[in-house]
Amino acid sequence: AFFQRWWRAQSDFVQKTVKQLVNSGQLEFINGGMCMHDEAATHYIDMIDQTTLGHRFIKDEFGITPRIGWQIDPFGHSAVQAYLLGAE
Repeated sequence: AFFQRWWRAQSDFVQKTVKQLVNSGQLEFINGGMCMHDEAATHYIDMIDQTTLGHRFIKDEFGITPRIGWQIDPFGHSAVQAYLLGAE
């Protein structure tokens, strides 16, 4: 959500520059959700919603879908997170 807010506040020049970085592989979206949810406290529907919203934004703006899932959770990953990232 923070990237989306930042993105919408940028000039056309900055947006074009960022798109060039994405297209050249110098900038890559990891995970791609709107936030990094707490896997121990989140209902799976919320996990799906925030991931879908983030991926839709990235697809609409950059024409790509994140290929790498990376979630920093010191307590381990839930089965839902593994399924969600594998289903894409």
